[in-house]
Amino acid sequence: MPVTLTDEQVAAIRAQTEVWQRKAAIADRATNIWNDPRWSDRAKALWKEAYPEEPITDYDLEQRVNARFEQERKTREEEREKERQADYDKQIATGRDRAKQRGFTAEAVERMEKMMVEKGIRDYDDAMDLMAAREPRPADEIGNSGHFWNHDKQEEWKEVAKDPEQWGFEQIRRAVVADAQQRGIR
Repeated sequence: MPVTLTDEQVAAIRAQTEVWQRKAAIADRATNIWNDPRWSDRAKALWKEAYPEEPITDYDLEQRVNARFEQERKTREEEREKERQADYDKQIATGRDRAKQRGFTAEAVERMEKMMVEKGIRDYDDAMDLMAAREPRPADEIGNSGHFWNHDKQEEWKEVAKDPEQWGFEQIRRAVVADAQQRGIR
């Protein structure tokens, strides 16, 4: 049996039909965005932001895996940074030791490191050479007084200074004996 509707009832049904059609179109578009690889992650992230307790299985799993990978990456980077810092500290300590072995004072090493920063010099040996060229040590610090060699004051040269001919003869004799022993003669 046919039903007769009033004009208000027809208008209400049409309005509701339009709402359903609009909702269906929005749902279709949202589904397309949800499933599109270019926008899916952003759509799911936005959904999670609006409804954090609602599970999205594949997205939640992906986020946990990504968080774990990110944590491992950060750990590796921190370890590498620690290694780089340790290497850098070792280079500095080695450079300072070499500078002290070459006779640089602590104050001179400090000035040299300041110069290295200002000039962008990374190598301690280059900086030491430059510093030594710019600030040579006085001759009396080196052990040289005037133009004299003072070989008689040096322990290794006392024997040579005492009798040069005897020292030379002894050196030749030692060389001949060493050569003969090496060849198996004697």
